[in-house]
Amino acid sequence: MWYNRIADSFTNSDYIHWSDVLLLCYMCRSDKPKVMSEHKMLSKTISQQYQSRPECLPPKSKKEEKKHKKEIHKLLKKVERETKKAEKKEIAHEKKKRERDDRVSDHVQEWKEEILPKWETKHSNKEVRKLWEKGLPPSVRGDVWIRAIGNYLGITKEMYDDCLSKCRAKLKEINQEESESYSIPSTSDKASSVQVIHLDVMRTFPTLGFFQKGCVMHNMLHDVLGAYAYYRPDVGYVQGMSFLAAVLLLNMDAFNAFVCLGNLLSKPCYSVFFRVDNDLMQPYFDAFDYFLKAELPVIHQHFQNLAMLPHYYLMEWIITLYTKCLPLDVSCRVWDLFCRDGESFLFRTALGILKMHKSDILEADVLEDCGRVLSKFSEAISSDKLFKHIMSINLTEKGFQLQLSLVQNQTLSQKMHSP
Repeated sequence: MWYNRIADSFTNSDYIHWSDVLLLCYMCRSDKPKVMSEHKMLSKTISQQYQSRPECLPPKSKKEEKKHKKEIHKLLKKVERETKKAEKKEIAHEKKKRERDDRVSDHVQEWKEEILPKWETKHSNKEVRKLWEKGLPPSVRGDVWIRAIGNYLGITKEMYDDCLSKCRAKLKEINQEESESYSIPSTSDKASSVQVIHLDVMRTFPTLGFFQKGCVMHNMLHDVLGAYAYYRPDVGYVQGMSFLAAVLLLNMDAFNAFVCLGNLLSKPCYSVFFRVDNDLMQPYFDAFDYFLKAELPVIHQHFQNLAMLPHYYLMEWIITLYTKCLPLDVSCRVWDLFCRDGESFLFRTALGILKMHKSDILEADVLEDCGRVLSKFSEAISSDKLFKHIMSINLTEKGFQLQLSLVQNQTLSQKMHSP
């Protein structure tokens, strides 16, 4: 059961997995689900609307008063029914989530004893890939990510410590000067973007309460991001990196999070997106649009009618690796398969999300409404249902890279022949 898994995380691991802490907090909380408080507020608002008129207006007649009391009684009964229905739905969702987590956790020992010790020979095995697809147990997630992302850059602890000391020295210098300027520095000194990191750290997963000032992981996140800004002064800190680093820190220690962040952001797709170079990003958007038309032609046509271009929604999804638009547990499953399948899975996920929300998308008849649908999805989104849609999309790493190369070559050819 879930409580056995959490107990195992605390007693048999050198690292406490924050996903388990979150689950424990949820199970032990004494408050009602969020939906209850929202419906109570609605009931209070309805009651206030039907109070007696202000003194400046004539009082209600007995007949009118009786009529209004009857109306408010009906409305409140409706709210009560909706409250119970919503609460029941939320409890059922959490139960399914826990059951799924328990199923995944049944394979912890297999990962720890059979797969991780023999990673080089086992990770590409058909059975392992199938197991991987179901989602990684939280207690081994960090270890799998570290191995899957790799360290082809050869980042060492000494390099991390050196970058971190430079970052801290810069912050000390800023504090001594009592600088109040938090604007993004010029591109000639991007390492100095450590000045703006603390602002983004405060805005990273605010509902978790882990990364805000004075919280347990605030300094860790700031250190990893600051060290990266000095490791890659040509890139510096870019908005969105805080979400990637935060997810890594929730699953591993600071040094390994730094190694994974550095290697992750050096991959072709992220190297392009975090440079925010429109000319380099456009082939990715064009390649995605090709698969959108092939896989979801109705949505593609609807987007064309609304002038909803891929970069309007895809940019944030990719840069934050779906951590802002999806619940954290669901986005971690996206990370799992991104680590397994490569950057094509980022775009396959986007198509899966669009497919799952097809009816809502097609109901949005103006660009602004469509944007709202795509900006944030329900906390009660079914992970299994979403991944069923994602895996139904016919998009492989080889197919995506081939289409991307075709688009890039066409773009290059057009530039060469342009006057």
